[in-house]
Amino acid sequence: MVPRACTEKLAAALGIARRVEWLEGLGHYTAMAALPEVLDRMVGFFAEDLPPGLRIQPPPPAARTPVQVVLSLVKEATDLLLSEPSPGRCHLADVTVTLNLDRDKGYEGRLLLIRGWQGRFKLQCKLPVVGEVALGQGSYPWMVSAKKTVFKGMKGAPPTPGDPLAFVDPEHLLRIRMIAGAAAGAALAPDVLEPLVAVAEEPAADGRRTIRLTLKGRNRGTLTLALQSDARTPSMLTFEFPGARGKIAFRGWQRNTPAHEAAFDPPPGLPAQEVEAGALVRMFSAMFNFAMENAE
Repeated sequence: MVPRACTEKLAAALGIARRVEWLEGLGHYTAMAALPEVLDRMVGFFAEDLPPGLRIQPPPPAARTPVQVVLSLVKEATDLLLSEPSPGRCHLADVTVTLNLDRDKGYEGRLLLIRGWQGRFKLQCKLPVVGEVALGQGSYPWMVSAKKTVFKGMKGAPPTPGDPLAFVDPEHLLRIRMIAGAAAGAALAPDVLEPLVAVAEEPAADGRRTIRLTLKGRNRGTLTLALQSDARTPSMLTFEFPGARGKIAFRGWQRNTPAHEAAFDPPPGLPAQEVEAGALVRMFSAMFNFAMENAE
């Protein structure tokens, strides 16, 4: 609605041309992807002249409200997908899922995702119908075939790991950024959740904090979150919706934790075959595009 040239002219007239920060590649609606960054910059701007003693420190885990706990975990989940950890460190999620559908048999699965620095990652999962999937990238991209052969992308591999999603449709990545931005923005303004979900403390089980979430509106359902003894790490999430119920057990949940290069290597002891690195990266992108298109 307002061309960039008009904004630049106004900023120049106000003498603040060097202080304008542009959200390159984003528009009126897609700017949601940068919401957490925008809010953080805005708060920092207004806090520049505050005395140090007025800055509010985050509460300890045990003192956080149920809503703060839930939104903190949502932010950690978005960090796992979108935030690159520091060199030598990683984000890790290791979960098992049990799902029961009405008039159908139960399903079980497991997912291990390790996200490292500079494009390093490891994904291992066992899914109904699909079976076992294992792929990753350390010093080179790799993938395990259905016949348990490791295809190592050592031919033409760059000196440092590249972007494993280099050929993904940009619209898919932007959509994920928008969802993550909205979730992280809600963590800074928890009142926006009130019309959508009711969050309440449940009686502690085995001394561990338990939080119940009840969804409002047409998509009614309940989720019960049990935390570990540190009052911040998830232990179990049970859920029940019309026609479906199940649970997610958290075997591991860490953010920005130390990681060794070997954490991103393929499973040992399997026959291996060297292939072109670019071919595997294209396969990674094709699998991601396929998953996103089916998720829609």
